[in-house]
Parts: sequence; C-alpha cells; structure tokens
Amino acid sequence: MSEKNKEKDFFHLPQNPVDLLSSILLIEFPADMKRFKQLTMGHFVIMGRKTFESMTGDLPGRTKIVVSRNEDIKLPENVILSQ
Repeated sequence: MSEKNKEKDFFHLPQNPVDLLSSILLIEFPADMKRFKQLTMGHFVIMGRKTFESMTGDLPGRTKIVVSRNEDIKLPENVILSQ
C-alpha cells in the first residue's frame, strides 16, 4: 500500500476475526449498559481474567469473580479469584 493510500484510511478492520469481534464489543451502547446494570446490581458478575483486565471502570454494587488458572494473579481486595 502506498503512503498516499495510508492517509485515506480512517477506519481499519482487523484481519483476525477475534480482533474484529473484540473491537465491536468495545463499543458501549448506553441502553445495553443500563440493562446490564439493572440485571447485575447486587449480584455476582463472573468474568475471565482478560475481561477483568480490559475493564476501564469498576462495577460498584456487584461482587466480581474472576476465573483464572493463574493462582498468583494480583487482584484488588474486593474481587474473588476462582480457579
């Protein structure tokens, strides 16, 4: 690809389907986020280690359980490790 064409690329689709799905899931939809909060408030939220590490904020009012094979993982005090 020439330098001239690179300047016109405003949107890049990853070649790997997993990367593409990850990019799509990173988009926050307000209605979905509100529903997620309604469903999970006061309950357990179970997620994998990579999902937990990718989170940009906290989930107050919910007990967070992180599933990982690595028993040496460092997690905040309010997060439960499940193996």
